[in-house]
Amino acid sequence: MEFKDIGDDLSKNFEESYVRAAIIMYYYAIFSAIREYLVKIKKEYQFLDNFRIHERVWKYLVSSDNYNENEVGEFLSGVRHIRNHANYDKKYDFDYFLEKLNEIQDDIENVANSIIYLRNNFSVW
Repeated sequence: MEFKDIGDDLSKNFEESYVRAAIIMYYYAIFSAIREYLVKIKKEYQFLDNFRIHERVWKYLVSSDNYNENEVGEFLSGVRHIRNHANYDKKYDFDYFLEKLNEIQDDIENVANSIIYLRNNFSVW
C-alpha cells in the first residue's frame, strides 16, 4: 500500500496542504487495494472501466452481503466525501481536515486488514 505510506509521511506535517494531501493518499490506498481485489481476485471485470469508478466500487461494496466488503465500502463512501472536500473545497478549515485525518488514521488499519482478509479467504463457492 504505497499510497498509505505517502499518507503517513504527509500526515507528519501539520500544514493544511499536507493534511489534505494525506487524506487523499489514504483514500487512494484503500480504493486501489479494493479495486485490485475486485478485478484480480473476484474477476469483477466491470471495474476495469473507469467511468464513475469510485461510485460504482463503493456502491457494489456497500450492497454486498460480505461483512468485510461492506466495511470497506462504508469506509470508502465516507472518506470519498472528505477526499472531495480536500481536493476542491476551500470552505472547510484546517481543524476540520485535521479532525477527519485523525478519524481516517484510526480506521485505516482495520479497513486494510479487511482487504487482506478478503484476498486471503476468497472462495468461488
